Amino acid sequence: MLIARWVPIQMVSVAYDCTNAARADLVEGARIDSGGVLTGAEWRQIDATDEGLKAACNGG
Repeated sequence: MLIARWVPIQMVSVAYDCTNAARADLVEGARIDSGGVLTGAEWRQIDATDEGLKAACNGG
């Protein structure tokens, strides 16, 4: 979910790299191919205690 001032809330698909504590927003054509490679986006390092990372990597 993206929240910005004066802009409606937008739902965004997100990919997580559990091993490296990273996240990628899958917007504007970004995707993960059949080989598991991220294209069209960049991994961003996040804190290992990030709630989204913990939920994705530890089964919710």
